[in-house]
Amino acid sequence: MPKSQFPRIKMSQEDRNKTQEQLLEELAYLRAEVALLKKRRALRLEQEAREAAEQQRLQNLYQD
Repeated sequence: MPKSQFPRIKMSQEDRNKTQEQLLEELAYLRAEVALLKKRRALRLEQEAREAAEQQRLQNLYQD
């Protein structure tokens, strides 16, 4: 049987006592957080690409 790619993490007693609803709420929150971070990263990379393109355009303008 193949091993899981995720290591086993010991759960605290607090985590063990959470209801399924609480776990689903936490999962939804964490998924939203990941989505937000991915969006922020994408926006930052787009901004950096625009700035680099503008810098290259200005360099080409002054080299001619």
